[in-house]
This record gives sequence, C-alpha cells and structure tokens, in this order.
Amino acid sequence: GAISYEDYVDLLNSDRMVRQYTIGCLIRDKPEIQEVLNQGLMDAREALFNTLELENTNILHIAKDAVFIVAPLIKNIPDEIVISGYIKFTKRSSFTSYLRLNRLIHFYYSYDVINGADKWKIRGMNQAAQELHQNWFTQILATILRLRQISGSFGAKNAYGKCSYFYDYLTKDYCEVQYKRRFDSQSLFDLDIDSGFAPFQADYLSKSAEKYVNPSYNLSLLKDIGNYLLCDAMSGL
Repeated sequence: GAISYEDYVDLLNSDRMVRQYTIGCLIRDKPEIQEVLNQGLMDAREALFNTLELENTNILHIAKDAVFIVAPLIKNIPDEIVISGYIKFTKRSSFTSYLRLNRLIHFYYSYDVINGADKWKIRGMNQAAQELHQNWFTQILATILRLRQISGSFGAKNAYGKCSYFYDYLTKDYCEVQYKRRFDSQSLFDLDIDSGFAPFQADYLSKSAEKYVNPSYNLSLLKDIGNYLLCDAMSGL
C-alpha cells in the first residue's frame, strides 16, 4: 500500500486536524499518494451508492470525501454506514430544502417543527460573510423555505407569495439597507455611482450613501426562487 498498516491505524485513530496535517505532509513528500487517495475516495463513494441503491439523479454534489444526496423522505438513511473495516460514512445532517443561488451559493434548510427552530447550512460563502447576512437576507430565505415546508399542499403557493412580498420590499426606499447586501462570498453593496471605471461597490456605507444602493443582485435571486415556486405551485393544480 501507499502507507504501512501501522501508519494507517495511527491516522484512523488520530484527531481530525492532526490527520489532515499528517496526510498533507505525506502528499508533500510522496506526491503519488494523492492519486491513491483520489482512487480510494472514488471507490468508497461507489460502494456507498451501491449500498444505498442510489441512482445518479440522487447525487446532489460531491466534495472530496463528502457526499450530498437527495433521497425521498420515506427512505431511511442510517446515521452511520460501514462499507468495510476501512470505510465508514457518517450522516452529519439532513435538510428538507436546497437552493443553488446563481451557481455559487449552496443553501440547505429545514424547519424543526417540534422545537420551532430553523436550521440551515451555507456552502460557497465564508463565515465572515455569513455573519453579515445572519439577520438579514438569510432570514428572507429561511422564511420562504419554512412556508414551503409547513404549509402542506399550499406550501409552494404561500412561499411564492412571501417571495413576491420580499421582492417588492427590497425595491422600497424604506427597506433596511442590510437586506440589499449581495448574498455572495464578497457580500458588498452595489452602488449606482458612476466611477468611470468598474461598477462601484462598498463594504460599509454612510447614512447618506444608502440611497445609492442597488439591490438588483438579490432581486435576481428572489426572481429565480419565485419562478421555481410558481412552477411548483402550478404543477400542483
């Protein structure tokens, strides 16, 4: 093998950060280990798909050793799946809704009906940017998806109505400016100011500059979500 069995056992039982650091050092010293790892990950994922009887359409996306799948609510996905003595998959979390926003941001959401709590996960956006949106545009997305989940057969219709409401709200002068911050990895404000060069953007604004904020980016996200919800609602008629 690429490493000895003893080294493998040590890695398996070590802290995650220590394991990642050690593997990184091994790859640095022996680049061929990367190819072995890549093949091992491919084999492990294929074994998982076969064990769960998944089709390609069930695969949302794959990120290295993480697999995001779409499964019917009636299908029970175990919290832990042992493929062999060397391969084990652990279910980290599950969600009821998923949005891919402008091909860049992955937004996972579910509403805990028993505890009355929202749960979400965002990929494609760093933690600092997520905190900027925590009480603003993220709450808009959570509200829309919550309605989609808890409103039964009227879920898509009610969610579409709320999406339309927020779309209209973001176009108003009295809308809180933080809702208009771009929901992306940079999370800047677009400003309608002619700089003579590239479009003008800012991280922080003075009160007098708020009137120049252009919410078009977030409006386009809401428009795409609204179009999906409208098609969803119409399909249920």
